[in-house]
Amino acid sequence: MRLWLAIGQAGKVVGGVAAFRCPDRASPAARLQEVDIFPAHRGQGLGTALLEGVRDLLLSEGVSSLVIGADEDDWPLGWYRSLGFRDVLRVNKRISQPPARTRLPVAEAAPYRAVRALLVR
Repeated sequence: MRLWLAIGQAGKVVGGVAAFRCPDRASPAARLQEVDIFPAHRGQGLGTALLEGVRDLLLSEGVSSLVIGADEDDWPLGWYRSLGFRDVLRVNKRISQPPARTRLPVAEAAPYRAVRALLVR
């Protein structure tokens, strides 16, 4: 996994994004993780610049597609779409764990919520 940081005007870290290559795929892909700009620094284009820079770097290194996950009700979903990401997959994500003393099969252990995975080429 690699990490890129966004540096603000005062030279301080104001956000970051991490990525890792996805093994065992027919075409090279990378998964972006933890795309975030600290709230006080949002709305200045830093996140877009960071995400586009990382995207361009990974594509120049031979990655043919990028994948990023976003909750259906979370604000970044629209931002990712505006940057060229598109919905390609809907998966279920466990949102809570059963109490420690309860031994249930995973399928019964916790409720799930939908999460969208997004892809850009």
